[in-house]
Amino acid sequence: MKLSNLSIRRKLTLAITLTSAASLLCAFLGFIGYTLWSERRDTLERLSALAETTAYNVASAIMFDDAQSARETLSALRVNRQVVSATILNGRRETFARYDKSTAHDAKRAEIDDRKNLENVITISHKIDADQKTIGELVIRADLSDMWDKMVFGAAFTLFILLASLLVAFLIGRRIQRIVSAPIIGLADTARKVSSDQDYSLRAEKHN
Repeated sequence: MKLSNLSIRRKLTLAITLTSAASLLCAFLGFIGYTLWSERRDTLERLSALAETTAYNVASAIMFDDAQSARETLSALRVNRQVVSATILNGRRETFARYDKSTAHDAKRAEIDDRKNLENVITISHKIDADQKTIGELVIRADLSDMWDKMVFGAAFTLFILLASLLVAFLIGRRIQRIVSAPIIGLADTARKVSSDQDYSLRAEKHN
């Protein structure tokens, strides 16, 4: 059915519903976009702060060539679920110490998961300085899967609220269209009777 063939009641309901839907969709997209940007920014800031603190703590281990102490410092990163691995490179760009969240048992599976979710893994690098000189570098790889899971849940919940709001807008629209269309339809009916019966004494009912 063409839009031009719809009754004024349906046209009013459709106009109100589509206007509400467009407004809610813009609000939804804006909210999701801002939340994504904000969540990613906060995650990167937390990881950067973690890398800076860890780099400071391992500086003395590199200076005294204490790989065991460096590994113990890196092992503290296990409390952060996002950290997949951390590597300390010395001044010659050689691996000095390393922390890997995966054990030898599931290393192969972790490698497959990394390839599968490559877009979820980011790398944070931070120079290791001592006595105003760069003596190494800390490289942290982090998995953003938790962030994306949180985003998906938030988007699904927001979408549910949007659909519920759209339903409310539709119901309100149906109510409003009656208020607007009833006087118009009454006037049209009166005009039709006047035209068909040639009775010019008829009067339309007065509404507010």
